[in-house]
Amino acid sequence: MELAITLLRLLAAAFSGAFGVLGLLTNYRDEKTKRITRWGRIALVGIVVSTAVALLTQGLEHWREQNKSISAAIEARDASRRAEATLNNINRLLQPLKDIKVGFTFKIADDDPRLVRYLKFLRDKFDEAARNFAATGNANQPNGIMVIAELETRRIDSFDIWPTSPLLASDRAGVLELVALNLDWYATAQYPRAAANAKAEPDLRLNVIATDYGKDPRLHTQYEPKSNKFLLSGIFPKASVEADKGVIRSVLDVPGSTIVIRLLNKHPLTLENLTISVAEGQNFKITKFQHFIVDDLDTYVYIFPKDTKPR
Repeated sequence: MELAITLLRLLAAAFSGAFGVLGLLTNYRDEKTKRITRWGRIALVGIVVSTAVALLTQGLEHWREQNKSISAAIEARDASRRAEATLNNINRLLQPLKDIKVGFTFKIADDDPRLVRYLKFLRDKFDEAARNFAATGNANQPNGIMVIAELETRRIDSFDIWPTSPLLASDRAGVLELVALNLDWYATAQYPRAAANAKAEPDLRLNVIATDYGKDPRLHTQYEPKSNKFLLSGIFPKASVEADKGVIRSVLDVPGSTIVIRLLNKHPLTLENLTISVAEGQNFKITKFQHFIVDDLDTYVYIFPKDTKPR
């Protein structure tokens, strides 16, 4: 391109000079007839050609400068994107997902035939603990019951049963002694119903199993007298990874992603909230799910908003 422009400049200069000299040395009009002579027509054609070559040269120069500007803008944009990608990768490395812990709270269906007698038994124990608390103010009650209340008014907010409480060993037909969850994580937003029914392997799959027995029980029961609601809560200190495509590796990968929670055992439970601890005390708490029944199992779907940040 540079060579072509240079040649056109030289050609335009040569034509201008040559036909200018021609105009000086010849008569371009006949003195008698006042008509343009043969040399005049040649000079006129030369001037038109010279002008066209000059305009073409100027146009090519303008097009070249525009291309340079566009190329510079594209290069600056690409450099900015590369710098942003590098910075994002550095931030991802500085904020990895590691030692993932999963905490959850389920509402217990108190009308389930398998639990009616057991929950009535617990209510009786809580009533007894409430009377003892009113009389003594002692929050630690027999049978591993903890009374959660305001110190001044002694208004009771809830009762907690420690995982080691003998009350949890009572006859419950094994309904609440184990909770098993699958957490299927997709890096992008998914249509909720499609995600709930997806059979393909997710970008990240975590397994969580919590029990109320063994050397390290992880489930405990809570009762809120004001709402007459029984809750089953648990935390698993380290979720096991079943599948990992290497796509969801950082806290920065969470916004805009989709998580599907499947309750693997058929229990009379409704998921109230889920807390995912990802690294160094950074938590994502989920409280609003879309609920589906897939293959007779309770399935919950949540899409993290783009502006999601850990707490």
